[in-house]
Amino acid sequence: MEQLKVIGTEDDVLVVATQAGERFALPLDEVLRAEARRARRDREDDDRAPRPSPREIQAHIRAGLSAREVASLLNARVEDVQRFEP
Repeated sequence: MEQLKVIGTEDDVLVVATQAGERFALPLDEVLRAEARRARRDREDDDRAPRPSPREIQAHIRAGLSAREVASLLNARVEDVQRFEP
């Protein structure tokens, strides 16, 4: 599946482009708006999840686990764990 990048909006149309520069217009209908709201809510719910303590993350890193492994183990975001890698 080819990835699209949002490059802007025009009226009620979302303008997206491929890596090759081909542009497409995607109408901002109620279905798209509802999906965007759902995705935002899901992301916000993920951000509210309790985060493991730095001490807990560091203990796993020192034990030899990778950031991905620690994130999976602690149900945390990889970005939050990578800060503690040497």
